[in-house]
Amino acid sequence: MRHWRAPFTLERLRPALLILFFACLSVSITAQQIALGLLILCFAAQCIVRRAWPRTPLDIWLALFGAALLLSTLLGPDPLNSLASYRRLWLVAAWFAVFGLVRNGAEAARLLRVWIVAAVVVAAYGVAQHYFGLDLSRWIVGEETHLESWADSETTLYRVKALQNMGITYGHNLLLPLLGLCGWILAPGLAAGRRLLLAGGLFTSALALLFTFTRGAWLAALGALFCGALARGRRVAVAVGGVALLAGMALLFSGGSVWRRVLSIPDLQANAERLQIWRANLAMLAERPLTGFGFGNHDQFMEPYYAAHVQSAMRDHAHNSFLQIAVDAGLLGLTAWLLLCAVLLRMGWRAQRNAQAEPRYLLFGAWLALLGFLLGGLTQHNFGDAEVVIVWWSLAALLARSLHPATSPSGAAEAAAR
Repeated sequence: MRHWRAPFTLERLRPALLILFFACLSVSITAQQIALGLLILCFAAQCIVRRAWPRTPLDIWLALFGAALLLSTLLGPDPLNSLASYRRLWLVAAWFAVFGLVRNGAEAARLLRVWIVAAVVVAAYGVAQHYFGLDLSRWIVGEETHLESWADSETTLYRVKALQNMGITYGHNLLLPLLGLCGWILAPGLAAGRRLLLAGGLFTSALALLFTFTRGAWLAALGALFCGALARGRRVAVAVGGVALLAGMALLFSGGSVWRRVLSIPDLQANAERLQIWRANLAMLAERPLTGFGFGNHDQFMEPYYAAHVQSAMRDHAHNSFLQIAVDAGLLGLTAWLLLCAVLLRMGWRAQRNAQAEPRYLLFGAWLALLGFLLGGLTQHNFGDAEVVIVWWSLAALLARSLHPATSPSGAAEAAAR
């Protein structure tokens, strides 16, 4: 019996869509989701042609996390509202689509380069936005500029959001390629000109990250680099010192507003609202510790707890991904999530250790980005930001495919998850 063939050459369309997708990861959420939708369609066509759904290294752990979420829904106070929230989980398709379409570690390294270069270009625009108030994403559609101003002596500067909706979201999005670039610049054997360009890109990205005024992303970057230095030894420790020097130079160019923001990090009074929100969510968790309120039910049931603990009009998520997951899915759901994250970090570490030369350091940068995402989740619910979590799933899939390459370039069959 003859297999049905797609009316186009998937092998020609596949790399183009992958490049488009990774180039869009630092752009607007609209561009991200359109590119992801096209990638999912290509992946679906591939599955139809092969008459098989690829197995992935996370299947068991995703099923365990999904089962914990479903249990929280069934035992929660409003199962119907919780079930309606499951539509947000379509972003996990980035994991399956990227893992299913990427062939091997060499292709993963090429896509990481595309992602980082595109992110540096957007960061350069972000620096210009800080100084000149450019808001191209709104200007293109004929809408009024919407930027948050930050006073700095006699001039008014702006909080960078680049092509995204909010400065804090862009800060956590930019954190990931910045860490990826930190890995790439460590690669031995790079030509002096290329290393100089990478250093310029790192300086530009660090400056843009500072201008997002996103303290949680700053701390996550430092924490991920510190952990990377501990894990990889002397060479990385020396390089981290160089990165810190570049970041310090960026800080010198950043002005008084950034300095004041830095000094506010240890100030308990300046962070009182965040601390109150955490107390409110801990009270919610104490009410239903095992299975939580049901995935997606946080906002519906938070008001009494926030009213008792939060002394401001600030009413939103937990500003901590781990605490948010615990409130939604209980300690069972949080445990399943932590197991999934641990498997991903271990898999990513093995992938970069097994790679050769420059790709090894690109993959190490991707591993740092995975770690930076988790550290950023300590101060922000970045797992709920589509602009950030799409990147995270995509990087995880590249690391997984590097460790588990497809059985053949033509993709006759997928490698079983080892």
